[in-house]
Amino acid sequence: MSVFLLDPDRLEAIVTFAVRKGLPFDEAEGWLRRLYDANRRAVSMRYNEPLAPSKEDVVFLGCLPTLEQVIEAIETLAGQCEGLFQWASTEEAQWLNQLLLQAKRDRTEAIAEAQNQQRAAEARWEALGRDWMAIHKPKSAQAAIIANLQEDESDSMTDYFASKTVKTLFLTWCKSTRNNFKEMRKAASLRAETQHLGPGCGIWKIRSADYIHPSICATHQAAMEEGQRLLQSGELYGTTFDIVEAHALEHRETYSGGAGYYLARSKHSGWHVRKIGLDRYDLNRIAQAIGRELEECQQDGRPIPFAS
Repeated sequence: MSVFLLDPDRLEAIVTFAVRKGLPFDEAEGWLRRLYDANRRAVSMRYNEPLAPSKEDVVFLGCLPTLEQVIEAIETLAGQCEGLFQWASTEEAQWLNQLLLQAKRDRTEAIAEAQNQQRAAEARWEALGRDWMAIHKPKSAQAAIIANLQEDESDSMTDYFASKTVKTLFLTWCKSTRNNFKEMRKAASLRAETQHLGPGCGIWKIRSADYIHPSICATHQAAMEEGQRLLQSGELYGTTFDIVEAHALEHRETYSGGAGYYLARSKHSGWHVRKIGLDRYDLNRIAQAIGRELEECQQDGRPIPFAS
């Protein structure tokens, strides 16, 4: 394990957590100094050369660390000090171990509480959404178009590519289950969040004499207008140009393991628009999305963004 001097803020995060858990404030600065000195001794031993006395005054001001930051700081400092003579029996090591156990217990409790709150919210949103659907869902509806906001969780270092859905919007009902990108684009244009996936939208570039200009346009019409301007100003090679789609928004992943038909600028992030059926699972998703927005609209005093 590499050994280095920790940033003072990381040491302060540890002591701040200890103060939260009952350490008297007048003892905080002393503990901060002890951790600071232990870290310096570990670095000195690792490189077999004494460190010059620190000219910095150790002053405890307090901070606002997260539990993850506290746990990371404790584990890093404890790991670096493991090589010190009889470190495990020192008061500092035992104190850090107690803080680490407490921080991990607090994290477990916080995760459980967050999960309970999320389940309660989802149940509340689903009830609101089903009440709304009982009145406004057309009898002819066979499917719905929704938008999912994806958050990238990929790790290119390990060739892991994935994303998670952090929010879902209901866009409209459909009379057919058949995937139709024209219908999806029209639905995307109904909401400000997904208008960049609407009719005529994409990532378009201008090509002239096999040269692709670096300009990027959001719509085909905008690309045509930009092409005319570049042609008139002499910035293009040749006398004509055409418009090429630099990145397709319409995804057709019908192969095994594919994500099906959807509109998106990126596979693992941003808004994805797709059509879903009305089975029990999908109806729950739709109800929760509708209920969440109904609740948010009521709290914010704004009109419902989707058509009845």
